[in-house]
Amino acid sequence: PNAPHWNTIAQSTLFGIAAFLGIQFTTETLRTYRFFPTTHRILQTLSALYLAIVIGLALSLKINLPTERLYQGLFLLGLTTPLVVIGVCIRNIRHKIKSAYYFLAAWGFMCIGAFTSAARSFDILPSNGLTLYAFQIGSGFELVLFSLALAYRVRQEREKREQAQA
Repeated sequence: PNAPHWNTIAQSTLFGIAAFLGIQFTTETLRTYRFFPTTHRILQTLSALYLAIVIGLALSLKINLPTERLYQGLFLLGLTTPLVVIGVCIRNIRHKIKSAYYFLAAWGFMCIGAFTSAARSFDILPSNGLTLYAFQIGSGFELVLFSLALAYRVRQEREKREQAQA
């Protein structure tokens, strides 16, 4: 009750932090720094933009900043980031990096959940138990598939190490 402005920016701020960390996870998991340096720089730029918006929203607690512009920037980044990440996944798949299949499927589930939630909020889809929790359900499947992708990568690394030792 003593922080009404925080209440208005909290969700967007936390979304920005999650997106920033998600891009860091993406670059690590898909090893963009190693295989695709140009794409890595694009993802790092998106990551920096998310961080700048988060800082702007945090500063708006103390100074009068136009948060509408920050929300618009966050919305535009939220539209472009999944497209870039899907492009990176497809590029990795073309280069026969198998963990990218899991990663692409995970992002697909998350995107389906997000689009379903957005469609429900704009009354395009009816509100029911499935559409109400579509984002959480999609995120749950995303988590399971990310875990599988990580397990696959760990197994590959272990097999390479065992081959090197043999």
